[in-house]
Amino acid sequence: MGKKQTAVQLLEQNMPNISKHISIGIALEFLAKFQKAKEIERQQIEQAYNQGYREAEIDNGADIRDDISDYGNASNYFNQTYQ
Repeated sequence: MGKKQTAVQLLEQNMPNISKHISIGIALEFLAKFQKAKEIERQQIEQAYNQGYREAEIDNGADIRDDISDYGNASNYFNQTYQ
């Protein structure tokens, strides 16, 4: 199974090549905003991963905890799951 795409990655990939229609300054600003949005989205995914791990520990959900711990940490989960 291939890696998943986040919503921001999918949006960025499917945006038409607008650089032909706007100035280079605006295009660079647009790219910077996509990078910031991708970082925010990554942080949110990692926070959700960590929250799920903590809740699994609290609830003693061994099956869930074992599945979550396969990645070791939130950063590994993101890198192995998303492009």
